[in-house]
Parts: sequence; C-alpha cells; structure tokens
Amino acid sequence: MKKMELYSPAKSAFISPVFYGLFSLLFSSTAYAASDRLCVPDNGASQIQYNVTDAFNSSENEAGNIVIYRSEQNSSGRRNFTCTCSNTNASVLHYFSSQSPFSNYAADNLKWLKVNPSFSTAVEIYVFNSSGGSIQNNYHSVPFTGVTNNVSADCNTSGSAATATRGKVSVKLEKRVVGTLAFNGTVARVWHYRRPNYINTSDPVSAIVNLKIDVEVPANCALRAGSVLTVPFGTLQSSQFNGVTYPNPPNNFTPKPVDLAFDCDFSSEILSLQLNADQDAPGQGIKVQGRTDLSVIITDEDGTVLPPNQKAGEVVVDSDMKTSTLHLKAHPSNPSATLPTPGEFTATAVIQLDIK
Repeated sequence: MKKMELYSPAKSAFISPVFYGLFSLLFSSTAYAASDRLCVPDNGASQIQYNVTDAFNSSENEAGNIVIYRSEQNSSGRRNFTCTCSNTNASVLHYFSSQSPFSNYAADNLKWLKVNPSFSTAVEIYVFNSSGGSIQNNYHSVPFTGVTNNVSADCNTSGSAATATRGKVSVKLEKRVVGTLAFNGTVARVWHYRRPNYINTSDPVSAIVNLKIDVEVPANCALRAGSVLTVPFGTLQSSQFNGVTYPNPPNNFTPKPVDLAFDCDFSSEILSLQLNADQDAPGQGIKVQGRTDLSVIITDEDGTVLPPNQKAGEVVVDSDMKTSTLHLKAHPSNPSATLPTPGEFTATAVIQLDIK
C-alpha cells in the first residue's frame, strides 16, 4: 500500500493514490437470562471466517451489477453444544436463526447487507437438511429465523454442529467504484434453538461469521506529475512553538502547499478525497511516528483544519480523464504541554478516493 508521507528534511518519500473501503463492527457480550429450549456452545461461540479475494472486468463496473456471485466458503471444525429445555421429555427438531449488524434489502433472490456505501454483500449460511432435496435449498441468506435441519431428538441433549462453517458470499456494486473493494468485520451471528420461528438476540450466540473482502476494481487513478510527492518542513527550532496553541503552526512558519491532482482511466465523475492516518491525541492532526509532542495538521486553502479520516475535499474528473487540483496546506503543531524535543520527525497519510 503506497502512502503520502510528511517529513522533516532528512527523508524523502512518494505519494500515490490508494483506494479502499474499510469497515468493521464487532459484537459485545453481556450476561442475560437464557431462553427456554436454547442450545449453547460448550466453549463459547465459534469464530468462523469467510474470505473473498477476486477481481472483475471494467465492463461490470456499474451500479447494480453483481461482481462476485455466490463464492463458496468452507471452514473446517465442529462445535460441541448443550441444549436445555423445561420439558425434558420432548422430542423436537433443531432450529437455527441468524442476524446481522447491518441493514439489508431483498433483491435477486438474496438479502443484501449494506456493509459499505459503495457495495453490499449477501451472505448465505448452509444449514444441513436431513430430509434431502436440492443442496442449494440448504443455503439461507442472512438474516433468517427458524431454519430447521429436520433432525429430531430429545430436547435436553448434547452434540456437535457445523452450521455456518459452509456458506456463500456475493458482492453487488451500489455505485461505480475505483481501486479496491475492501471490508473486514463481523457480518452475522447464529443462534441454535429447539423451537421454531424464534430468536432472542440476548441469548448466547452459537457462531459468529466474520467476512474479509479484497476485490480489485478495474477503474483507477494515479497522481499526476507535478503533484506534491513529499512535504519537507525544513529546519525548525523548539522555541518557534513557544506560546503557540494547538493546532496552530509554529511562529514564523509558512504552511506548505499540498496540491493533489490525478489522471484516471474513466471520465465525467466527481471524486471525494480523504487522508487516512493515525490521529493524534486531540484528534485534529496526523500522529507523528514515535512522538507525542508533534502532529501534522492539514488545512484547506483558507486554513480550516481538516482532521484525518474525514472528507478533505473533491476533485472533478473531466472528459479527458484528468481531475481538477485540490489545494491543501500542511504544518506541524504541538499537541502537548511541553515544547517539542529536537530531532527528525515523520508522519504518514494514505489518500482515499471514492466516486460520489
């Protein structure tokens, strides 16, 4: 992954665009009174990993297209479980239910989870069905409630299950995209019951499905020659920070220009740009590697601070596949209560472009 680096003069670096999306959401756990006829894993919820790494053709890069369709997922292992029922003599079926932290919509006979503004994903979980029939009918799009394996047994029982270790993943574009479709996070939780059409999200979870997507997108942009490749701040004295409040620049320091323009392989789009980086403690600047007494502040032309990991501006791709230039500025600042100590410093940011 290539990066934009902001340096004191002893170093040099390069900057080129990196395109990606990233979202992660994990579930916390809390103790609750469990439902009747619930099956609980003996060693906690299974962590199951699905992975999709692929690419697609430029002709497919349009909103509404399914660029990955039902990619097979297989993860080994079974989990032991124990079921507890108030009616100990009952002989009942096993049922599985699933929920996702993401909202969803139904289309193309699937349920699409809105994991990213640029793309959605459909996650299908395999539930064994002892009555036979088409295996395809055993894949169920998350979320679902009360899917049975048609296996009947005493309600108070123990055993092992592999539900959710098999699945399928699809990816659908919500708009045209550049660079890489990327996601890494939890997409589903699975519960195991001995009662139909039931789910209580406060109950202990049987399995957690995590998904990592890394799909190469054919559309791309590259920094145009003449754009800022490195930002040298020159030689600074600690005394220049005396009496200066964060996030202002040092005394007698002129913020350095950061001019960004791109050549793309597509035209007539508006691109949103942001600089992704580790934030400093106050949250308005880019963290300097290995130091707490210096930060790098990015501003627009008027001096308004642009915190990292937020939109920094827009560029327009014209009919010649060239973008307008985004004019930013950069300066060091002191986020601490003491003057910076002498020495070299480095800060790094990654450029993210998204089609609006």
